[in-house]
Amino acid sequence: LEYKLYSGDLYRCVSDFINDFEVSNTRATDIMSFFIQARMWNSVFWVVDKYPIITKFMKLQIKEMGDFLAMIGIKCSLLTMWEVIQNEQELLRGAEYSINI
Repeated sequence: LEYKLYSGDLYRCVSDFINDFEVSNTRATDIMSFFIQARMWNSVFWVVDKYPIITKFMKLQIKEMGDFLAMIGIKCSLLTMWEVIQNEQELLRGAEYSINI
């Protein structure tokens, strides 16, 4: 998506979150895209922290997920990290564990 960065857009993006409106996944993704284009990285992770399901719509490659999860670990809550991992089941594919007693 291509955005022209207007202060009114920034105001709308921030007010949706501050006023705690429930926004759709599409709106959350649009807000995150706006913050990415504006290079407002803390705001990007603010959106992810509030709506971790939107990471599913980002279509990141598996090889990019390590760096992305590292940033989530730094910028977001542990609960957000857990929800992102749950939403990205392909990360867990093949991960088996066993307990030897």
